Amino acid sequence: MAAKSSVFFMHLKTLVLWIALLPLISGCSSHTTEKNPTADLSRIKQIHIESRLNDNHGIDRMIASELQRLGYTVTTGPITMLPETADAVITYEDEWTYDFTRHITSLEVHLRDARSNQKLGVGRYFRPSITRKSPEDMVHDVITSLFKPH
Repeated sequence: MAAKSSVFFMHLKTLVLWIALLPLISGCSSHTTEKNPTADLSRIKQIHIESRLNDNHGIDRMIASELQRLGYTVTTGPITMLPETADAVITYEDEWTYDFTRHITSLEVHLRDARSNQKLGVGRYFRPSITRKSPEDMVHDVITSLFKPH
């Protein structure tokens, strides 16, 4: 009987340890989207992505690919190359870290009206954990939530 009790408590200790470690393994992530309630995103057809000079990871190209997949016409480049036909402008900020490998920890995408510069929406993804998400998956999540209908 004592052997069964000892095995039970050993398994119980292991279970408690795993439950205690679960938050560390899963990490904290947050994904938020804020949209201007008066903005009509359905009128947007062409979007210009303002490329950042220090974007060494091609986030602008990932955003462009995701938007093209959703059916938008997309241009990229500095704001000085903003086409007259653009309906909206996207700017973005990405943060990366290094812990054994280089990976993205956060992405913030701002959507503004190309003519008035009015804020139409902001999408954010923050994932500073050991369970990583690829930059392509982060871009997909932020862009699809930003452009999905209310």
